[in-house]
Amino acid sequence: MSRHLRHLKYTYQKDNIYYFSRSVPVDLRSFYTRPRIVQSLKTSCLRSANQAASNYSAKLDYYWLGLRLNTVDIPAAHLLCSNGDVYNSSALTIEEALQIYFAVVGKDKKKLFITTAERYIGYLIKCLGLRPLDCYSTKDATIFRSWLMDKGLTNSPLKRLFAGIKAVINVTIREKGLDI
Repeated sequence: MSRHLRHLKYTYQKDNIYYFSRSVPVDLRSFYTRPRIVQSLKTSCLRSANQAASNYSAKLDYYWLGLRLNTVDIPAAHLLCSNGDVYNSSALTIEEALQIYFAVVGKDKKKLFITTAERYIGYLIKCLGLRPLDCYSTKDATIFRSWLMDKGLTNSPLKRLFAGIKAVINVTIREKGLDI
């Protein structure tokens, strides 16, 4: 069995410690500062290194697939709202959705609840502009997430912020019976 594990894929050994090393695909190099990813696996055990390298490689493959899919042209792009016709939609804007959210959920809530929701929606408007609900796309969510990360938000606050915005949109859809 050890014969199969001697030549681990994407690994090398230095000072009795295994390292993961994999070249970044050419089409994705614009997302990285270096053409190769090198990461210590922090183990001298052959089996642990094999498992860690396999997991690391699988996670990279999954992440790279997502990057590639995000750069692909959007199917049915002609049906999406563009900046020129954003305001021609008859759907409620995100600000109107926030007012509905406060009317339904905001009763008897503390000031912190209201200011937090207003801040979240304010960030969305500042980054993407005021639009009707049906004119926000998943591509916009990616742009918004990147914008927030550039402002220094980490994973936990990002999840909280997106959950807050999602709550505003979902309550509005449910209350108004929207088909978005």
